[in-house]
Amino acid sequence: RFNAERSEKLNLELKVNTQAEELKAIRPQLEAEKIKYEKACQNFAEKVNARDIKVNALESERKQLLNKMQSVGRRNQELKSELENTTKTLAGAREKEVILTKAI
Repeated sequence: RFNAERSEKLNLELKVNTQAEELKAIRPQLEAEKIKYEKACQNFAEKVNARDIKVNALESERKQLLNKMQSVGRRNQELKSELENTTKTLAGAREKEVILTKAI
């Protein structure tokens, strides 16, 4: 019985040592993959940051264009009012001209 237990213990130690060697053998590959994925994550984060900067710039441009559009709309309204006033003044002047022409 002692020999069977000793043999089992030796077999288990051999398995453990074999697995330890296998792990040591693949460790550099795992480290290389870890570095590769870390770089990929960093590159992705940089792309996201660059995209965020572009989005912010576009949003700022959109706001500027909206402000310009509102300003143009206000100026357009002012010009419409001026045109209406000028048209009324002109119509009044024509009426006076007609009256004066008839009077002469």
